[in-house]
Amino acid sequence: MIRPGRLTRKTAALSVGRGAGVAAQFALNMFLVRVVSQHEFGWFHEIRVVLTFAALLDLGIPLGLLQVAGAAEPGRRHGLYRTALAIAGAAGLATGAILFLAGLLPAFTGLSSAFAWSGLLIAATIVAAVLESALVVEERHAAIAAISATSAVGGLVLALAGVLWRPSISVAYAALALAACARAVALAKVTGVARTGVQWRPLAGAVQLLKTSIAVSGHRALGIASGTIDRAVVGIFFSAGTLGWYVTGAWEVPFMSVFFSAIASAILPEMSAHWTAKKNADILAVWHRSITLSAWLIFPIWLWSWIWAPELLRVLFTRQYEDGLPVFRIYLLALPVRIAVYSALLVAMEKSRVLVNGAVIDVAVNLVLSVVLAVAIGPLGPAVATVVATYSQAGYYVASVRGDLPVQRVGFFPWGSLFWALTAAGLVTLPTLVLRRVFEGDLPRAGIALAWTGCILAAGAVFALRKRGTEGE
Repeated sequence: MIRPGRLTRKTAALSVGRGAGVAAQFALNMFLVRVVSQHEFGWFHEIRVVLTFAALLDLGIPLGLLQVAGAAEPGRRHGLYRTALAIAGAAGLATGAILFLAGLLPAFTGLSSAFAWSGLLIAATIVAAVLESALVVEERHAAIAAISATSAVGGLVLALAGVLWRPSISVAYAALALAACARAVALAKVTGVARTGVQWRPLAGAVQLLKTSIAVSGHRALGIASGTIDRAVVGIFFSAGTLGWYVTGAWEVPFMSVFFSAIASAILPEMSAHWTAKKNADILAVWHRSITLSAWLIFPIWLWSWIWAPELLRVLFTRQYEDGLPVFRIYLLALPVRIAVYSALLVAMEKSRVLVNGAVIDVAVNLVLSVVLAVAIGPLGPAVATVVATYSQAGYYVASVRGDLPVQRVGFFPWGSLFWALTAAGLVTLPTLVLRRVFEGDLPRAGIALAWTGCILAAGAVFALRKRGTEGE
């Protein structure tokens, strides 16, 4: 059994590496909008959309390796690592070759170099993902965090220096590809897969690994599709320049996904125990507490982001990308429904099939509506479709589980707590509107408003912790 503290350290270590990658990509976007044209920036993200879908060609080997190697005897693991590396390496090279050849097509005139470097990037990324899974099995989480964070920062610094020297998305992709290769080499060295003296039967366990990998990769593929469909539709139906301003608005507050993952990790064991003991009322109580906690943090950030969205986007992406403002506010409309961590509830109640069905609904609604609304109302259509798909998925989850919980008396959602959380958020953030009359400049206005909101949130958190400590005594 994994002790809670040990699990927390593992989660934190993996979050550091992944969080560094997200932060580095965001910082690179902020830099690129200032040094390349909007058309080039759009093409940078056109290629990223292709890379996102191309990552599915790893056949799910990194996920499958976690299960197969994790259940194998320690003596067999290195053979499985090398088998996984051979399969994923071949898939990565094939994917890279496809991207290289795609760059030679007449439709991508002038982008052959960017596609070539992106091919190397995806090949190295697929190999690194397998090696990272091997280190997870070996419980080398600190090594993963250190290598991933160093690679993210190194790739960012190399990209900044390269693009300053020669403003081009090809240079940016070259820097990212070289950093990914360095990451793969470092992971290989720590894993020891290249160590001599280790016996290895060629493709040992390949059939089992492939079967498991393909079986577990479906939900991951749905998640990737769900998060990329709107950008893909915008890229297909509109110009690269349009995609350039679209992506500056199509994002959520970066740490939200980390926060929701932490909430899920915290409540899942408790809800699972209550479900096993048939204490459905206690499951609902934990569910309500998690939503209330999320609301008191998320609602102030949500309202602040809505109020100060114009200043925020101008500071991050300059006035040239102000067209992304409506997209950003449309995306914000999905945040309130996401304060509930549906995945933890469904897994605890042993409804994994519902989780998969919901992902299918999300992708289907998103795809159909994105195309229809792109034709009907233009580039904002896919953003609207993304939000509608999110609410459709949440509605399906609620309808699937509420019959198993005693919601007649207290309700499925803690509406009273949500009302007070939203009211408090309004009292904290709405007064910051006066800053628009007092200060000049986007950065001072938004910065002071953010500092005010952050201080109030911190003070509220300290008060809540002290109150809980007093009640515990």
